Amino acid sequence: MLPALDLDRERVNPFTGKDLGWLLRLRAATHGDRTFLIWAPHEGAEQEWSLARFAAVAEAAASELDHRGVRPGDRVLVHAGNSPHYLVAWWACVLIGATSITTNTRLTGPEVADQADRAEVCGVITDREHVDLCTEHVRGRWQLVLEDWAPADRDPVGTERAPRLPVEPMREAVVQFTSGTTSRPKGVVLSHANLLWGGQCSAQNLAMTSDDRYLVFLPLFHINAISWCMMAVLWAGASMVLQPRFSASRFWELSLRHHCTLAQMIPFCVKAIGDQPIPEHHYRVWTTGARLHGIEQRFGVTTFCTWGMTETVTHATRSDLGLDSPELSIGMVSPGYELAIVDPETGRPSAPGVNGDLHVRGERGVQLLLRYLDREHDEVSFTEDGWLRTGDTARVGEQGWLWFGDRNADQIKCGGENVSARQVEETVLKALPEFIWQAAVVAQPHPMLGEVPVLFAVLCPAVVADAEEMTRRVDEAVTATLADFKRPRRVYLTDELPSLTLGKVAKSVLRQRANALAEEESRAAGAAG
Repeated sequence: MLPALDLDRERVNPFTGKDLGWLLRLRAATHGDRTFLIWAPHEGAEQEWSLARFAAVAEAAASELDHRGVRPGDRVLVHAGNSPHYLVAWWACVLIGATSITTNTRLTGPEVADQADRAEVCGVITDREHVDLCTEHVRGRWQLVLEDWAPADRDPVGTERAPRLPVEPMREAVVQFTSGTTSRPKGVVLSHANLLWGGQCSAQNLAMTSDDRYLVFLPLFHINAISWCMMAVLWAGASMVLQPRFSASRFWELSLRHHCTLAQMIPFCVKAIGDQPIPEHHYRVWTTGARLHGIEQRFGVTTFCTWGMTETVTHATRSDLGLDSPELSIGMVSPGYELAIVDPETGRPSAPGVNGDLHVRGERGVQLLLRYLDREHDEVSFTEDGWLRTGDTARVGEQGWLWFGDRNADQIKCGGENVSARQVEETVLKALPEFIWQAAVVAQPHPMLGEVPVLFAVLCPAVVADAEEMTRRVDEAVTATLADFKRPRRVYLTDELPSLTLGKVAKSVLRQRANALAEEESRAAGAAG
């Protein structure tokens, strides 16, 4: 056998010699007259941006950040809702080598401040809706309000450009915070190469061409809208129809008027349009997660099944649009990734058809995140040989098709947002120590949001209160510190929490109880109606 080359640092990847600025400038040069972005607000006039105009405006905004003193390696908080201004600010940061710290607009002020402090941001870019929150909680930094920032609304012709930087594919581009099973959201650091991979992989998996139009209503502070959608659109030279948020009443009208061909449809959105008449449309693919033949038959569109997370940048599993994926599968392993399904007790591969812990591996800074913001998360999330423990479970069937298993008991998916049960429990116990002795949060089924967090509580001795009163008290106590999607929808009182060995709470028992209670409440509501 030949000796090892030991060339890890010298390996060539698909993005050697490239960065995000390279792709934006390339597309502006080759597809400059084509429409890149259509802004479709719920109120007011629509806007259409060509690739050339968008690139020029982003360059002008980057120059203004440079004059403000933002330097390569600086981190800038971007806390705002969907808009063309948001995208201009995002690109302005990466063009000058800064890192955009994109935060969830549903977070409370203290939550935003915590993430800004952990990232050590030098400034804040926000919008009018969130400027008061940022002013109050993210202090001591410069601040720009997107609607008042000149570059996005003026002709960029003749505007000074920011200095071109040496190309560094592994330069930080963005930090996104993701709630998993930890009590404190993890900051995921993504490189320029990560996002180029996200664009290339997403576009190729969906067989995108420059004729596609992607309807985007998911928030730009999440990986789905930025990598799976916006970067894919740019890679393919396609077009994006951007909305502030999902609108069931406008979905078909907007889709037909702009000849939309692609969309990401989370369960809430599919249910919201489920009772509407289905017109003749131009959609060819909806990304839905699992393969769902019922949706395909009802809406006349192919469902693209996939699984991914912020740390994987794009689709770590995917269906092949030329193959017939099994019902409810999440596809097969995507090119560029390795997946392992591991028996948690033995540490060995799970048998076919048996759920195990899902691990994923790829090149750091390309297929997988560059690193976590807090280095201790790297130590507890990665194995020594490079496998990322995802916190999800899956099983593999015949011919390599994959199915999603049970999510980790401490992770709840509420309307597309991840909720850490541990964070909610700690917040409640800290806020109401005189009322609640023990607390356990689990997921409860919800007809529109998929899951919502509910709280099982053991009251302190001598406390007399009913479930309705405690639901109100808990909501009032955590409103200032927990985003709305994290707040328990109901509080159920119990004399004791079911336990496993060593006193660990038996969350599976509580989830069964929560499911039964949801069914009882649904029947009662139906009888009352």
